[in-house]
Amino acid sequence: MKLLGVLTMNDKIFDKVNQEKKQSLKLLENIVNLESFSGSKESVDKLSKYLSEVCESLGGKTKFYPQEKLGNNFTSEFYSGEKTTLILCHMDTVWPIGTIKERPFTVEGNIAKGPGIFDMKVGITIALEAIRILNELDLMPKNKIKILFNSDEELGSEDSMDLIKEEAEKSYVTFCLESSFKGMIKTARKGVGMYYLSVQGKAAHAGSEPENGISANVELAHQILKLDSFNDSKTGTTVNIGRAEGGVVRNQVPANAEALIDLRVVTNEEAQILDNKIKSLEPVLGDSSLEITGGMNRPPMERTDKIVNLYNWAKNTVKDMDVTFTETGFPVGGGSDGNFAASTGTPVLDGLGGVGDGAHAEHEYIEIDMFHEKISILTSLLANIHEFEI
Repeated sequence: MKLLGVLTMNDKIFDKVNQEKKQSLKLLENIVNLESFSGSKESVDKLSKYLSEVCESLGGKTKFYPQEKLGNNFTSEFYSGEKTTLILCHMDTVWPIGTIKERPFTVEGNIAKGPGIFDMKVGITIALEAIRILNELDLMPKNKIKILFNSDEELGSEDSMDLIKEEAEKSYVTFCLESSFKGMIKTARKGVGMYYLSVQGKAAHAGSEPENGISANVELAHQILKLDSFNDSKTGTTVNIGRAEGGVVRNQVPANAEALIDLRVVTNEEAQILDNKIKSLEPVLGDSSLEITGGMNRPPMERTDKIVNLYNWAKNTVKDMDVTFTETGFPVGGGSDGNFAASTGTPVLDGLGGVGDGAHAEHEYIEIDMFHEKISILTSLLANIHEFEI
């Protein structure tokens, strides 16, 4: 700590965050304890109500976007200014209701555990704590700050993607508070495609008249090999057949088979090429047929000049803090809502959330010291974002 009177803004932020670690950790515990399974509207709505109350206590103006089947989305806007900084936080998790009883929130040394803590309730907490620190240090940002809380990221954000794009398009920059494995900022993400392949063959008795059948399983095998040939280490394209099944019984030539296909691509150009390839698959066996549905869910978040400029500005902004601020240096395979925001042309920094591991896994955890560090980083970025020039 520097002598009183010569503290920089970043010194004040860093010291304040470290003085109030218990309060930050308590908020994280509260949020983790409010289960919010994607498929349970009631649970997600309960969390959104709690979060909206926290936002309003910090001076936020909230607006809800009701959903019929899934949890309600909402935004909360803070401060004033001509430009808006958008923060993306998803409330939903993959964990069914009751998981918290099996794996309650725990703290052991520098590790905190609990369902959904890494993906991404720590990110929500970081956003709210950054606003609180700004308020308590009287560091009023010169830009508006809007946090968008959506309820269906784990399902592909199909109901919230339009809202995300709309808000991102109106914003100067977007910060996505997804977590990261080693604390690295993500300046590029692969796009994600999801496809369903249905194969129609012809049933026949496998013993007495196999020649009269057309095996949907054999046709599917041909298609799987064709799809696998689309993998390309040079372009970074990956195609994975996550599920493949067909037939009913042992002694019947199967009439039906199906597969679920996952596609990851680095660029929008490659996305279009692979989408056309997958949708143009042709049957190999005579008189069999294919039906292919689906498409690109999340467009690639390409490392544009705008994103590079934002990253360099952010790194320079926190350089005098005792924090780690580096980027992955390559397009990560997982998609996020940052992909949608980036598709509007708005510069995006992703991975500003917690540090840990175990997304969607029982060993899910975060590192507590990095949790506080990320609060300091986000607070500094929000306090200074008006200085960034695209």
